Amino acid sequence: MKKLTSVFLAGVLVASGCACALSVSADDSQKATIKVVDSSAPSEVTTYEAYVGDKIECVITGYSQEAVTSVLTSTFINQADAQQMVEYSDINILGYADGYYGEGDEAAYYTSDFSGYAVRPESADEYNRDLFGFCYIHGHTSGSYATEDGQTMVKFAMEVLEPGECTVYTVLNDVTYDNAAGEIESSLDALRTKTTLTVIPSEERPTDAPTEAPTDEPTEIVTEEPTEEPTSATQLPSEEPTSATSATQAGTSSPTSAPTSANTPSNNNSSNTSSGNTSSSAGKVATGDNASAIMIALCTALAAGGILAFLRRRAK
Repeated sequence: MKKLTSVFLAGVLVASGCACALSVSADDSQKATIKVVDSSAPSEVTTYEAYVGDKIECVITGYSQEAVTSVLTSTFINQADAQQMVEYSDINILGYADGYYGEGDEAAYYTSDFSGYAVRPESADEYNRDLFGFCYIHGHTSGSYATEDGQTMVKFAMEVLEPGECTVYTVLNDVTYDNAAGEIESSLDALRTKTTLTVIPSEERPTDAPTEAPTDEPTEIVTEEPTEEPTSATQLPSEEPTSATSATQAGTSSPTSAPTSANTPSNNNSSNTSSGNTSSSAGKVATGDNASAIMIALCTALAAGGILAFLRRRAK
């Protein structure tokens, strides 16, 4: 029974795996793989997966122990790799999600924690540009770059337009800060950026297919098999003790008939003597039959008990 259950469960898993594989295969045709790299840490590459129709929020965070006063960054999208950045790429996997932040006339595809900042593209007329530029210039220290979580500088939203692979690369163009003497200095080493993506799945993305197959199969198979096997197993031992009982009855009937025939010739002495001998010999024969019947009944009972124990172990 355990082997049967294991076989059925294995079949269910195979069927479920096939259903999931079909679902994943369908999704893969619409999948986009996006690698993210920052110029301040070029060896750190983070890979994201999204699907056509998904929204992606790109967040640029800065980390510094200096009193930062201005920052200029460039984030290239739709790049073939992180070796050569181009402003207009032939790749069209990502596009700006207009109106993602805000409402009405104030809606835009970008937002920032700073005031007095500037971005480019400035409008939909420049959305074919694969370079997102951000800068702010203050005459005083701004932000909390020294905290553990760093300072979020800017966020902008994109949409997955086509499947494929591309790279998003953030470059530091300029950083200024106030040194210990209160003088303005400029150094790219004063700031480290971290670009992260958050994928917001599209409502049209299918999510039901992988979960349907595993839920239907186990309920039909597992419940049927265990209920039939124990029932037939319990019926088999009940027939064997019955035959053993009949053997016992046969053994008890033999000795009762033999003494009766031995006591019948009691009319004369001579015949009684000879009949006594006959009766004595008949009594020995009856005694032998009785012992044989008891041995047969005992062996039958032991055999029936062994069969019952074997069936019980098999049922477990």
